[in-house]
Amino acid sequence: MSELENRADLLISTLRRFIAASGGELRIVARYPEADILIEHLAAAGNPKSPRAKAP
Repeated sequence: MSELENRADLLISTLRRFIAASGGELRIVARYPEADILIEHLAAAGNPKSPRAKAP
């Protein structure tokens, strides 16, 4: 599973850089009927300056 997680992180970081280069910010949110939850671990992966917790 670790190899799969590392591969997913690589793809997300590539997507994050592409979006950032065009002036955007990648945010991954799980949507539930009760609330939206920002996926914090992935939100900060590859970006050490990003806060770990952000409201969607």
